[in-house]
Amino acid sequence: MKRFAPLAAVVLLLVASSAVRAEDAQPFVTNKDIDLTMILPPPPANDSAETKAELGEVLILQVTRTPEMEKRAIADAGEDVWRFADVMGPKFSKETAAEVQRLLRPRGGDRRRGRREAAASASAQ
Repeated sequence: MKRFAPLAAVVLLLVASSAVRAEDAQPFVTNKDIDLTMILPPPPANDSAETKAELGEVLILQVTRTPEMEKRAIADAGEDVWRFADVMGPKFSKETAAEVQRLLRPRGGDRRRGRREAAASASAQ
């Protein structure tokens, strides 16, 4: 495990350095970046059986949703990596993944400092 630590540190530094250059970038790919009409087929017609079946499924979900399902859907609207903790396992939390927390913490004017701290912490382990 220890022999992989230097490699992990190098990869982390490469990712962090590319993130620094991309600070002004948008978080998602837009239609200016990729023309999805060249990749994906067109959607089904509004009056097609496929569209009607999909709308039927949505209506059933609306009627049968529970308060817990509604809370999860509302929580999904936020951009927070910790939202995935329920599927990543118990080790993926703010408390146990301190390096991840340091990478994601807003640092005011010096956003790179948190990345440097996390990289240094990862290479020290």
